[in-house]
Amino acid sequence: SAIFDLVTDGQLPIRMLPVILDEKHVPEYVEQTKQLHYFCGSNPTGHYCLDLEKSVDAILGEHLVAQNCWEIEVMKAQGAVDCSQKGNFQLFRNERFNYN
Repeated sequence: SAIFDLVTDGQLPIRMLPVILDEKHVPEYVEQTKQLHYFCGSNPTGHYCLDLEKSVDAILGEHLVAQNCWEIEVMKAQGAVDCSQKGNFQLFRNERFNYN
C-alpha cells in the first residue's frame, strides 16, 4: 500500500526533482513542464493552451492529435453518430491557432 501510494502520488515527480536536478533548476523545470502535471493521457479532456515552440507542449499536442485520431477510428468502427462540432468526427472543439 505504501508503494502504491508513492506510485499514484501526482506530486512524487516534483518532490523527486531535487534528487535528479540541481535544486536551482527545479523551478524552471516545473514551469516548463506545467502542462504535464495536469494532463491525463487516457482521458485528455479540458482546455489546453500550448506553445508549440516548447518541446513539452509540442509532445503534448502530438499526443492529443494521436488520441483524437484513435477515438475517431473507434467511433467509426462502432458506427457511432458524429457528435463533432463541425461534422467531421474531430473531437477538438473551439480550437484556435496563434490566439492570445
